[in-house]
Amino acid sequence: MNMCHPLTRQLVDAHDALLEAAKLDGIPFKAEAVSAAHLAVIESASLLDEAEPSTAAEAAYVEKRIEAIRKLTHALRQQHGAWLRAEHAQSEDEQGEMRLERTARVQAGEELDAIGISSLHELDDLVRLAKESSRGSRS
Repeated sequence: MNMCHPLTRQLVDAHDALLEAAKLDGIPFKAEAVSAAHLAVIESASLLDEAEPSTAAEAAYVEKRIEAIRKLTHALRQQHGAWLRAEHAQSEDEQGEMRLERTARVQAGEELDAIGISSLHELDDLVRLAKESSRGSRS
């Protein structure tokens, strides 16, 4: 395929853009997308047989494949964007759940403190005993 012609160059550029889009996260059918783009290039190369498009029909044939690859590339990028938004929402949900859990833990700890069965109670008792013991050793 002659790469000097604007249409064949556009075809290769569209193909390359699709390959980059297929590398993005959240694309469920990467291999199929790449395979379809490769096939469009192969079909065009087979039609043109190392020449450039010289008739309106040949140009239309290549243009259809360029447009189809571009549409798929756009769809892949949209899919990636949707995936990113979903990941962000999930992350926010997980962070919210984590904050709730941490708040619940703090409240449970405060309840234990209030009824006197936490480490604070034991630490206070030991401080009191240490003070009493130091008074008793002075006598």
